[in-house]
Amino acid sequence: MFFRRLSLVGFSALFMLAESLSFSQEKINQNCIIAKSGEEISSVAWSQDGKFFASAWNNNVVLWDSESGKIKEIYREHTKAVKKVHFSKGGNRLLSLGQDNIVVMRDITGSSGTIRAVGTDLQPMNDAVFAGDNTSVILPGDGGSATLYFPLRLTNQFISKKLLKTDSVITSFDLSYDGSMLLCGTQEGKAYLLNINDGSIKKVFSFYTASEIHPRISPDGKFIFYPVDNQRLEVSSTDDGKSFTIEDSDFPVKAASFSSDGTLIAYAVKNGGIKIFNLKSKSFNHFFIIPSSHAHVNSIAFSPNSKKMLAGTEKGLLLCWNISDNTRAIKNQQAPEEVIKSQNDTVKNDASPITDILLNQTSEESGESLSAHEGESEEISSNKPETEIQNLKNALEVSLLVTSLNEDYYHSSFGLSAAWKSYKRLPFCYGAGAEFSFAPPANDYPYTTSYDGIELNNPWLYRAHIYAQAGLGHYIKEYNILFFCEGRLGFGGNILFNNELTYRRTSKPTFCFLADALAGIQWKALNIYAGSEFDSSLGFIVKAGAGVVIHLGK
Repeated sequence: MFFRRLSLVGFSALFMLAESLSFSQEKINQNCIIAKSGEEISSVAWSQDGKFFASAWNNNVVLWDSESGKIKEIYREHTKAVKKVHFSKGGNRLLSLGQDNIVVMRDITGSSGTIRAVGTDLQPMNDAVFAGDNTSVILPGDGGSATLYFPLRLTNQFISKKLLKTDSVITSFDLSYDGSMLLCGTQEGKAYLLNINDGSIKKVFSFYTASEIHPRISPDGKFIFYPVDNQRLEVSSTDDGKSFTIEDSDFPVKAASFSSDGTLIAYAVKNGGIKIFNLKSKSFNHFFIIPSSHAHVNSIAFSPNSKKMLAGTEKGLLLCWNISDNTRAIKNQQAPEEVIKSQNDTVKNDASPITDILLNQTSEESGESLSAHEGESEEISSNKPETEIQNLKNALEVSLLVTSLNEDYYHSSFGLSAAWKSYKRLPFCYGAGAEFSFAPPANDYPYTTSYDGIELNNPWLYRAHIYAQAGLGHYIKEYNILFFCEGRLGFGGNILFNNELTYRRTSKPTFCFLADALAGIQWKALNIYAGSEFDSSLGFIVKAGAGVVIHLGK
C-alpha cells in the first residue's frame, strides 16, 4: 500500500510538472525564419515606429522593411564586424558600433548626412546610444566618462557635455525611452543609474562582469536588470528599490532584453532557446527553442507593441515571430537562403556628407569622479552638473538706434551705440557703453533763424550718453540663441546745433540722467532689442536697436 501511494504521488508530481512546462515550450516555426547567412548575426534592433528593423552581419548593417520582409538598404561603412545596431527615438536614424572602434549614425531617409565618431585605444567605443532624439548621442568620451554630444543645428558643430565620470572604462549604456534615465555599466562591475534631467545618481550597484549580459533599463524607466552570478538575474524597481531574482540553471548567455512596454524580459539560454519572463506575474510565459544547428542567440529585440520578437543567432539565422501563437510575423515569401543573395545589390553606395564628432573637445564637465561611491544598491545623489558653461565670454556690441521722442518738433532720433558686455557669469550679464544720436527737425518746425538777412538752417537735436548695464540672459547652445533683458543707468547731455560752420548756432547744453529697461534676442552675430527709456530732460521715450556682436573670447 505504501509503495502504491508513493507511486501515485510521484506520478501526480511528474504530471503537474509536465503540464506546467507544456504551455511554454515551443519550437520555432520554420516559417518565422526571415533569412539565413553564413555570417554571425551579432545584433538586431527594431525602430520605434515599427516600420523597420536592422541586423548586423559581419561588417554589414542591413535595414529591413518590417511589412514586406525585404531589405531596404545594406550599409558597409565599417572595416570590421559590427557589434551593435540601434535606432533613434524618431526612427529616422540608425546607429551602428563596430569592432573597428567607429560609431556611425546614418539618416535612413537620406535627408541629412552621416555622423561618425572614431575612437582610439585610449578612448574605446565600447557602446553608444541615441540620447532621446534623432541627433544627440551618448558616447564614452574618454573611455571612463558618459558624454552627451549634440549638434548646433545651424553650424552642424557638435557640443559635448560630460554627464558622468568614473574611474573605470565604460562598457555599456542603456537609456529609457524618454531619454531621462541613463544606465552605465563599467569594466570593474559597477553600474550607475543617472537621472539626466537633474544630474542626480539614483542608484549604484555591482553586477557580474563574467556574464555577457549587460545591465539594462526598461523603456518606461521603471525597472532595471543585471546579472549577479552564473544563475541569477536581479530585477529592481527604479522607484522604490524593491527587487527580486530570476534564478535559472540555464543561465542567460549573450542576449537579454526588456519588451517595449516594460512588462517582459526575454533572454537567451545555453541550450539555444529563448525564455520570456513576465514581470507582473513573476513567472515564465514562453520558452522558444531555436534549432540546435544554429547555436546560441546573440541578440533579441521586441517590436514597439511587444507582440513580435526578433532574434539573430551565431550561425546566421534571422527570425521574427508572433510571441502569443508562434506564427510568422513577417510576410516575406522568399526562401530564407536567397534573401541576402537576391538583394545584395541594394547596397547604399551614395556618398553622403560625413560629420565627425571630435571626442577630445569637451565643453562641459560634470562634477567629481564617482570612485568614492562604493555601496551596493545604495541610494545616493551627486552634485548637479554645472547647468551651462557658455560659449559666450566677452563681446562688443555695435548697434543702430531709433528712438521715438516726445518733443513737439523732434519726433525721432537716429544714432549709434557701442557697448562691452560680459557673459562669463550667465544667467547674469553686465557691461558698459555709450550712445550718440541725432534728431532732425520735423517738417512743421515753426521757427526760422536769420543772420544778416541770410536764413539759417533749423537746428538739429544731438544726444550723447554713457551708461552701465546689468541684466539676465538665457542661452540655448543648440540654436546659438541668447534671450536677454537688461537695465541701464547713465548720464549725458542734449544740445541743439544748426549744422553750419560759418553761421553756426548752438543752444546751451542740457545735462540729463537716464534709465533704460530693454529686452532682446541675440542670434549668432546679430542682435536686436527694444524697450523704454526715461530721460530727465525729455521724459519717457521708446527706443529700439539692431546691430552686430563681435565675440572677444576671454
